[in-house]
Amino acid sequence: MNFSKMTKIIVCLVILIFNPIILKAEIVEKIIGAIGEKVYTVRDIDTLASDFGLKLEKGSNPFEDELKRETFLKEIWSKIVEREILEKEAQRLGLGPKNEEVQKLYEDIRRRYGLSNEEMENELKKQNFTLEGYKRYLRAQLQKARIIEVFLSSRIKPSDSELMAFYEAHRDRYKNPLRMRVSQIFISFSERNEEEILKLIERVFYELKEGKPFEEVAKQYSEDPSARFGGDIGYITSEEVDPFIWEEIKDLRIGEISLPVRSKQGVHIFQVTDREEEEVIPFNEVRSRVLEDWWRETIEQEYAKWLEEMKRKYKVRNFL
Repeated sequence: MNFSKMTKIIVCLVILIFNPIILKAEIVEKIIGAIGEKVYTVRDIDTLASDFGLKLEKGSNPFEDELKRETFLKEIWSKIVEREILEKEAQRLGLGPKNEEVQKLYEDIRRRYGLSNEEMENELKKQNFTLEGYKRYLRAQLQKARIIEVFLSSRIKPSDSELMAFYEAHRDRYKNPLRMRVSQIFISFSERNEEEILKLIERVFYELKEGKPFEEVAKQYSEDPSARFGGDIGYITSEEVDPFIWEEIKDLRIGEISLPVRSKQGVHIFQVTDREEEEVIPFNEVRSRVLEDWWRETIEQEYAKWLEEMKRKYKVRNFL
């Protein structure tokens, strides 16, 4: 056998030996992680995404696509891990909800929003859920609630000093917001050109400058229903008015008149007639709110600790 012929045979043998491996490598998927002996791949993550109402967002370029893909995989994987742990612990402890309980919760939610079965399923699709995936999600929420109730909430009881410390650290949550009593003169855009509107605004400010009371000018010129009350629209807070309008009037002192403020409907001129400044509510008046907030945050912290402990127990491995 000459050398060239032997070389060809060796090359053929090498191809035969490695070809199965090459073919296999093409179909082997990337492993995302494992829980005990159970392995999860990228395909598993993509399949289970609809159990959590999540959908991969597209980036504006290939690099951003890759970042979003990585974030998506990590988020789904963390939710899968949590759900699998809840399922295992709930079954071990006899806390697993029955199918009828999950269905009842589903029906309660559907009725609460006044949706038919078809409307509910359409709404779930908009939120990237499948019907069965959503029910699996509800099952996990029931399991989580039961584990928290049995093992976590029973041992969490704050002292008054702990609640007071929480209150002091979060005083901004327990404030009465700034309230202002406001009157307005409203000039509508309807059936007027810009020149007519400017002339009317000039007339309003001329009369105010001449000392005519705001309420009288409002009764004469304002096109808002409040005109018959001298423009008085009562007390308002930042949550009750357009943010742009609030920014224009929030620093006005009692008796001050704003510059003209444009909205989609027309032009507004405001006068502040009273102010109730922002103030912290005394602890005794909000104790129940403080307790609720403290309990919710503490439960979240304790649950996170419990979940990390369970990850070690069930040998969760992350390969992302």
